[in-house]
This record gives sequence, C-alpha cells and structure tokens, in this order.
Amino acid sequence: MLKGITLRHIIQILVLCTLFFIPFNSYDGVALFGEYRREGAVFFILLGMLVLGIEFILKKQIVIPSQTLLLRMLLFFLLWILISSLINIDLISDQMMKGISGIHRLIRQLGSVFIALVLVPYFFYVGIQKWTLSELFKKIRFVFFLSLGFTTLYCLFEVAIVYLNIQSLKRIHSLYDYLPFIKVKYSSMRISSITQEPPYFAIYLITIFGWMLSYITTHKKIWKYTPALLILILSILSGSRTALIVIILQAFCFLTILFFTDYKKEFKKIVGVILLCSVLAMFFKGKVILKIVQDKIETVSFSKNKTGSVSNKSRLGIQKASFEVFKHHPITGVGYGQQSY
Repeated sequence: MLKGITLRHIIQILVLCTLFFIPFNSYDGVALFGEYRREGAVFFILLGMLVLGIEFILKKQIVIPSQTLLLRMLLFFLLWILISSLINIDLISDQMMKGISGIHRLIRQLGSVFIALVLVPYFFYVGIQKWTLSELFKKIRFVFFLSLGFTTLYCLFEVAIVYLNIQSLKRIHSLYDYLPFIKVKYSSMRISSITQEPPYFAIYLITIFGWMLSYITTHKKIWKYTPALLILILSILSGSRTALIVIILQAFCFLTILFFTDYKKEFKKIVGVILLCSVLAMFFKGKVILKIVQDKIETVSFSKNKTGSVSNKSRLGIQKASFEVFKHHPITGVGYGQQSY
C-alpha cells in the first residue's frame, strides 16, 4: 500500500487502461500471446491478473462472482467445449492446417477461450466491484471518449494523406510509430486509424457509438452532439458497410427511445437538423449525394454482390460450410477451434 493507493485501486486503473487501449492493435504484436498477439489491451489484463495474484497471496482470499444466469451459461459453454473436444479427440489428432496440428490448435483455442470467458470477466468483475452503477457508467464513457479523441486525431493525418494526398504529412504521422501498440500504415481510400485494418476500426466505432450517444441526454452544451457525429463521419471514411448499417440502426433506436421518453425536445432538434442538412445538401449537391447513396446501397446489397465481391463470397461460403458441418455433427460438433469448426 502506497499512501492510500491499494492493490484494488491499481486493478481499477488497469481496467480503465484496458478499455482505452481496445483499438490499439496495428503493431506486429507478441507471438507468445497467440490469438491476442496484436491486442494492446491484453498487456493491462495480464498486469491486472498479476496484481490479483499478489492480492490473493497477501490476503489469502478470492472474490467469488455472483451466481448469475450469464455466469452459469458461460461455465456450461466451457464445459461443453471440453466434452466435445474429448469426444472428437481422434478427429482432432488427425487435423493439420497451415503447419499447425489439431491438438496444438485445440490447446491454443482453449487457452484463448479461457482468457476471454474466465480471466477477463473475473478481472473486470473485481475491478468494477466497488463502483456504483452511475460511477461505472461515467468512467467507462469518459475512457471511450478519450480513446475516440486519440483515434480522431490520428485519423486527421490519415484522411489528409489518404484522401487529400498530402504526402508531406507522412513524416509527422510516422511519429506515431514510437507510441506503444501502433504501427503506421495506410489502406487505399479507407481509414483504419490505430487498428490493424478498416473492419477492426469499424468494430471499435460500433462498440463505443452507444456510449457517445448518451452524451446527448446528459449534457446541455452544443458539443454533446460532437462525439456521435465524429463516429458517424469516421464510419463513412472507414468504408465499412457493416459499420454504416449498424450505426444507423443504433441511431434509429436511440431516436426512438428519445421520442417515447422525456427527451422529445432533443428528438425534435436532432430530426430537424437532419432534415435541414438533408435539404441543403440535396439542393447544392443532389446528384453527387444520390450517386454516393446509390453506390453504398449497391455495395450493401448482398444479392447483387454475392458473385462479384470477394468479401461477400467468403461470407456466403462460410455460412454454407458451417451449415453443412452442423447437419453432420449437430450435437457433438467437430472439436473446438478446428478448421471445420
């Protein structure tokens, strides 16, 4: 204990650091971490588990999570993974993919799922235990806001270089390489910020969008709209169809909630601004906007792109293959983490 700072305080700080570093995964990573080799947040989770181990040694006690339905479902899932793997051990032992044996892959995947479903939830459970619901909400939202600010600053350079072709900024932008968990790189006409590629950036934006929308209902100044607007702009620049669809759906649900609660004034303001901007945009750049919207609809249309888009063909193939595997192994499966799985 150092002047009021306990091990529990350190764990709380590490929890918040983990949330902040969620998008940091553009660097080459640490091969030892396997599936999590690129995830910068994993370092703070491991540090947190180390601190938890020290706390256990000093206090000789362990915090047991409440027996919730979710916890029981997770434990049942883990148990069934082990049972399914044992049933299919002969099949697994004969597997070989990309130079990795089925047994080796099983061990790696079991390690990954153990971290994801046991260590990480326990780490967060202990870290947030002393906070009230209101404190927890505000702390998580603020950390996500800070990470959005960092990623947006990075994206300003990326947009200037990728979209505006200002190559002279590359030298300044390359300074980000000196920061942990970041490796500067560019995608053709798409931005990925500090994540390894645009789809990962899209997942990050989807994750924090709801938190940023909440500023609209808890703050009064005009800047409360800025975080959500930033995410909408960044999702468009990322070129991710999934991000655009999910974020629009989230925004629609949010507006619906505003309409049916005590925030009808906010609903009217937002809808009014959207309508006004839409009218002005259509008046000045109607043909350009219609062309962009049409192109986006065509890229989102799965039926039109299932043969031309490599991404869509891959998704369709995976879904079909998964269904075929399920038909032949509906109960026992084929072994967790294997190629067929």
